[in-house]
Amino acid sequence: MILSETDAKLFFELWLGLLDYVNKKYQVNSQLPKIWKVSVIILISVETLLQEKLQECLKNSFLLSLISTEP
Repeated sequence: MILSETDAKLFFELWLGLLDYVNKKYQVNSQLPKIWKVSVIILISVETLLQEKLQECLKNSFLLSLISTEP
C-alpha cells in the first residue's frame, strides 16, 4: 500500500501518539522523552532533507539528459 503524503503524515502522527500513550500507561521505558514530539521534529527534518535531495537529483538528471541526448 502506498500512502499519499498527507495520509503518511497523519499515520505517523497517530502512531507516535499511540506509542507515547502506551509508554505512559504501562511505563515501558520511563527514560524515553516524549516520543511524539521528538519523532515529529525528526520526521520534519528528514522530510525536508529528502525533498532537497530529490530536487537536486531531478535537476541533475534533467541536466544529464540534456547532455546525453544524441542529435
